[in-house]
Amino acid sequence: MRERPLVYGLILFAVLFSIWLINQLPEKSVSIDSNTSPIVDTVSNDTSLLSESGLNRSFQLAPGSRAVGIFSLDGERIAGFSDDKRWPIASLTKLMTAFVAFDNIKSDKRIAITKAMLDATDGSAGDFKEGETYTVADLEKALLVVSNNTAAEALSSAIGRDKFITLMNSYAVRFGLKDTRFVDPTGLSIGNQSTVQDLAKLTKYILINRPEIFNISREPVVTITDLTSGNSRELKNINQFAGQANFIGGKTGTTPEAVGNLISIFRGTKNGEGFIIVLLGTEDRFNETRKLLSAVLTK
Repeated sequence: MRERPLVYGLILFAVLFSIWLINQLPEKSVSIDSNTSPIVDTVSNDTSLLSESGLNRSFQLAPGSRAVGIFSLDGERIAGFSDDKRWPIASLTKLMTAFVAFDNIKSDKRIAITKAMLDATDGSAGDFKEGETYTVADLEKALLVVSNNTAAEALSSAIGRDKFITLMNSYAVRFGLKDTRFVDPTGLSIGNQSTVQDLAKLTKYILINRPEIFNISREPVVTITDLTSGNSRELKNINQFAGQANFIGGKTGTTPEAVGNLISIFRGTKNGEGFIIVLLGTEDRFNETRKLLSAVLTK
């Protein structure tokens, strides 16, 4: 019976020794840099993306964006933050508007501008007037180059506005855009929402199936003709990247609720390489895109 107290004593000694040994281990210190973006992640196996000179630093220098995503041209996610969160997409909507129009309306179809179209929009960039008539092809140019809202309403009128919006949402389902919803063809409504991930999918799909949409979007200047008067005029692209050698195409979007949104597609440094960069909710969309592009090109 004397063996049992001895065993208990040995067990107690072992426990106390273990506690003492653990307390001798150095504590792991964690420093938090107040300038570091609180929501940065990556799914890439390339650890250089998190280096001081990599994407992590670039995200720190672009703190204004609510959501960001960088993807390869085949849609593979390289890095991002909050890219699965829904946000008002403003005129990024017009990429789907353009796709539906290209897919369902003949490019030479003529559409007259009506007062109802002008009243439904701000009628600004592009300077459309009641009674003018344009081909679908020219309305597409105004839609993509100066993001004209009247052009979006005119295109939707060709097959009926409600049917057109239904098609936009049907295409979204077909493309696998599970967090995307459209309530108008312009993007003026806050109800038009999506995520960075969905927008990257949409961009990839258009790039493969309707590359002419991005071909138009990268033109520095386009010409449209009012068929009623025969007068032509030039529209200057509002996208700062238009005409840039490595710019494949993209789309801008701005409303008070959405702030600034931007989708940009760039060629990489090698044949076949390239990047899709999506920013939502930023007041400095072009500069932030430049920083992110520089990071992925030099990694």
